[in-house]
Amino acid sequence: MKSRPLKYAFLMLGLASLPLQASFGGDDSPLSSEADATRGTFDAVVETAADSDDGNDPNATFIPNDTAATAQALPNPVVLTGYVNQPGSGSEGRSRVAGDLVDVYQASLGAGDRVALTSAGDGVQADLDLGLADLDGNLLDASAGQVRVESLTVKTAGDYLVLVGTNRGASRYELTVGPARGPAAASLRLSDSFATGQAIVRFPDQRAEIRDGLRARARILGGFSGRENETRQRNVLFDLAGLKQVATYRTLASTESSPFPGGFQPADPAVRDKLKTLYQVKAMSLDSEVATAGLNYIRRPLFVPNDPFYQYQWHYPQISLLQAWDATTGAGAIVAVIDTGVALSHPDLQGQFVAGYDFIKDPATAGDGDGIDPNPDDPGDRSNDDGSSSFHGTHVTGTVVAATNNGTGVAGVAFGAKVMPLRALGIGGGYDYDVEQAVRFAAGLANDSGTVPPRRADAINLSIGGTGFSPGSQEVYNQARAAGVVIVAAAGNDGIDEMNYPAAFPGVIAVGAVDINKARAPYSNFGSWVSAVAPGGYMAQDVNADGQPDGVVSTGASNSGGARVDGYAIAHGTSMAAPHVAGVIALMKAVAPGLTPQRVADLLTSGALTDDLGAPGKDDQFGYGLINASKAVAAAAGGSGSGSYQTIDPSLQNFGVNVGTMVPVQ
Repeated sequence: MKSRPLKYAFLMLGLASLPLQASFGGDDSPLSSEADATRGTFDAVVETAADSDDGNDPNATFIPNDTAATAQALPNPVVLTGYVNQPGSGSEGRSRVAGDLVDVYQASLGAGDRVALTSAGDGVQADLDLGLADLDGNLLDASAGQVRVESLTVKTAGDYLVLVGTNRGASRYELTVGPARGPAAASLRLSDSFATGQAIVRFPDQRAEIRDGLRARARILGGFSGRENETRQRNVLFDLAGLKQVATYRTLASTESSPFPGGFQPADPAVRDKLKTLYQVKAMSLDSEVATAGLNYIRRPLFVPNDPFYQYQWHYPQISLLQAWDATTGAGAIVAVIDTGVALSHPDLQGQFVAGYDFIKDPATAGDGDGIDPNPDDPGDRSNDDGSSSFHGTHVTGTVVAATNNGTGVAGVAFGAKVMPLRALGIGGGYDYDVEQAVRFAAGLANDSGTVPPRRADAINLSIGGTGFSPGSQEVYNQARAAGVVIVAAAGNDGIDEMNYPAAFPGVIAVGAVDINKARAPYSNFGSWVSAVAPGGYMAQDVNADGQPDGVVSTGASNSGGARVDGYAIAHGTSMAAPHVAGVIALMKAVAPGLTPQRVADLLTSGALTDDLGAPGKDDQFGYGLINASKAVAAAAGGSGSGSYQTIDPSLQNFGVNVGTMVPVQ
């Protein structure tokens, strides 16, 4: 998946249907439990309907609904039951022999409405797919995982065709249409951003290689190059063009027809290629030679730059950072920042680094003239409308470790620590595979650079994200955590309950954002998967009346005039919130070098690292609460976590930081 840094104002995912006031079958129904979990409750009365060409119901009136021209009209909201089957599959009925591959419905949908499909089958042998098309039958989006629940969220209001098709086997289903609430189940979605023609595949550690099989083809294509001495399989970036050389995939890889049931096809050739990639990866996941197969999702920076300003760093007193500095500044800790790279020349970051790496594989994305190399300097991502760059990683890095008490620029949360700059995002964002290699390097695990750092990182900050769950990527984060690395990621900036990855992966600390008033920032994603919140700011307000918007100020750079100029920038977003937490983890590691990721997780869930906000205990708006650096350091050092250090009045502290009009560094 291509990843993006969170917005210089910021980012996220999700989709599943609502709670209903109607149900089908009793408690024994295979539709009852999982369908209910994805729905919620409609505010309006929910109408019910039935598939007009239900070939499995001999008592139903039969009216075909297999094409755009014969689409069955649906109200909104609605709950509908139906049946589809491949020829020769399913129970006896009028469609048993010829099959009923797809049911087509027409509905008027509003922006934010969700269509959710729950199969009575297992989602694998009875595999149903969900599609959304325009009234001409051009496929706009599809959800085609091997799961029981598929869902799509409507971005633009209008009249649409809703498609329910069978990719394998036969199944009854329940289709719900209505306003979206809650996150969606993980699946493969056409609208997600991912690399066309690529898959991330992991093969089992101990399995005989099949002649002319997928593993043999991966070897021929060089997927295992440089890994001859590795005893444990790790993810391989697989060029799907190679599937034409594997007998069992040749037809799927060579056909130009749509793999979506019923032959519905996107109008755009580029989207057709995405659809083909999606179904090829889906087929690979069933291969007995494959442990996991996933899309190479695109992750993007989760923020957009704003005009640069200095501002008083109100966000540090908000997390009791000054009290924590009485105990430690993070000396000896290392935080890996996986992002767009860093402006290594920035004067407020000098002496703050350990060696890093550039893991961008594609030279066109890298923008520095080559593929992976040991130089993580940020040449720019050209992400702004005028062709200038975000220098997102420089802003994130400054929040973690900007030099402090030096009479220049800004302060960093853990200014005694070091950052390991790892570049994985470039022009247009970055791919999951490149991010994975950076994670592996940071954790001291085998990776495509052929090297590992002299010492692994203590924590990783990922102020990046995008939609789409990848089991292969989950395994990479599991391995990094098992190696002892605490992983922190930004929750995203869509202001909805929608899972953003990597933040939503189990084991990752997902960080939402609050404003200067400790209210959830309006852009910050929320939900049961969010772990905690930290200052992200909100630039539409100036509550402290200092003449500057209430965002987060940090190191930055600009190349709007051509050459890169180092300076400072003010921004808001969950990308700004996450490095506050990563910096606090560095402070904790400085006083407790043996602190494990599980111990950090235990302290977080106990409330020892945060100030509770919102409803008592963990809640969907703030997770376990606002990170408190003083409590966290005390808890790590073995204290109560009550933050019983000397109370300091921030107005009396002078760290030599001159705050004024935002200007470039001269």
